[in-house]
Amino acid sequence: MEQIQRVEPSCARSCANWRQLAIRCLQRPGFVLAGLGILLATQVVPWWGPTPDASCYVSIARSIAAGGPMTNLGSPKLHYAPGYPILISPAFLFGDRPFLLLALMQWGFAMLFMIGLYRWTLLWFPTGALWVTVLVIVNAGFWTFERLTVSEMAFMAALMGNVNALDRLSDATTRRATLVWTIVSALGVTGLSLIRPVGVLIVVGYGCLALKGAWTGRIAWTRAVTTSLMVGLPATLAVLAFISHESRMARVLGPKASSNYLDEFRLPEVSVAEQLLEGTRVRISEFGRLVVPGMLKAYAPTGRWLNVNTFIYVPLFLALMWSWWQLAGKKCSALFWILPFYLVLHIAYPSEQGTRYIIPLLPLLAACVWRLACLAPGKQPTYILGSLVAIHLCVTLGSSFAETARLYRQQSHWASVDVLLEVINGDPRPFATCGAPRGTCERSQVATNQSVEWILDPKRLSHYGGWVISAADDDIGPDFVEAARAGELKLLTRKATLTAAADAISSERR
Repeated sequence: MEQIQRVEPSCARSCANWRQLAIRCLQRPGFVLAGLGILLATQVVPWWGPTPDASCYVSIARSIAAGGPMTNLGSPKLHYAPGYPILISPAFLFGDRPFLLLALMQWGFAMLFMIGLYRWTLLWFPTGALWVTVLVIVNAGFWTFERLTVSEMAFMAALMGNVNALDRLSDATTRRATLVWTIVSALGVTGLSLIRPVGVLIVVGYGCLALKGAWTGRIAWTRAVTTSLMVGLPATLAVLAFISHESRMARVLGPKASSNYLDEFRLPEVSVAEQLLEGTRVRISEFGRLVVPGMLKAYAPTGRWLNVNTFIYVPLFLALMWSWWQLAGKKCSALFWILPFYLVLHIAYPSEQGTRYIIPLLPLLAACVWRLACLAPGKQPTYILGSLVAIHLCVTLGSSFAETARLYRQQSHWASVDVLLEVINGDPRPFATCGAPRGTCERSQVATNQSVEWILDPKRLSHYGGWVISAADDDIGPDFVEAARAGELKLLTRKATLTAAADAISSERR
């Protein structure tokens, strides 16, 4: 009995010591940030995540590494801003598919973003800097875009760098500091806008602060107007030059050219009011999908407001907007005032891309969540934020493990695609994928550096005369016959085409 009593206090003391050690470690920013960096490094794998945009970025970057001119799947019309492909193009000096290097670059962008984010939060939320930073970094949406070869990580890293520079410009008290930070910000915002043109809106955020400072007498009106123009003009000209290039290429290529982003702002099949209403629903949904743990892929079909998710997302959105208004009235950062302009722009552009357009606002959303949690009395904010971080991290690790396992299983598809493409090498006919495993179309685009049509419905192949890659066990109709097979894929062509080719070969032999 005495032995049991001696063991119990010993265990209690041991648990208390471990608890105190954990608290001391978590109170050290360097320890926490290093731990987050190690967690993010788990996404550095040599297995490429196939998406349509990623295959196009790879194509543009590859053309840059080859010495130009810049092309997207062989077309001079890029469709995507060139900033991100320029950043990743050095990786293609080491090979045609440097996927491990690309993953390392994405991790590097994520680390730069995290450092910039902590620097920003430390300035504006000294007591909540680590909470806001951790809430952003453990978010499942953030890990998704770190894993993919898309522009979000580079854009977010550049965005935080520019926000910190613009905040320094706003606080500058000498003429020399004002000039230096104006030049730095002008160059930075131009680079940001070349990664994604929407980045130019950060100038509007700074302009609001500058005008507010002039209105209250903190700075002169001439400084407010001059610095806003000097920061915004180069970026605006860069964006206009890119839009002009895309429009000119569309005219030159004619019907072969894909639409650009400006064309997609107006949906002809719906009224303006319906389009704006749908844009509002989509963006409200994306706010909730990012903030609520485990809801990243929970959304309603197009146009449907009466959905169980809506009853969660709408009140949450209103609470976040109230929290933002409370913060924006007290904190003088350019990032706070980008939100209304950024949100209005993306409401007018109601494309649903799986939270891709709202993910750059994640630092603001995390700050709003922290502000709401701080309204709770006593030690409850710590419990609320700690619980949110723990749940987010569990969800993120689970989804990351599942996605990494899926990418590993799909690696054999590269070899299958390469074998099938050897059969059609040099054939001028187009080819498409129909009924093929996920990612086959994008892998085919990377392998051939040409556009590959992704056809969902086999009925659309009734008049198609090109090659088709399909799953080995899939049947797309009696008009197509198998020309080759590799792994889980097979190459199909129309019977009449195959017969004509065989007759031509026979004729040449005779």
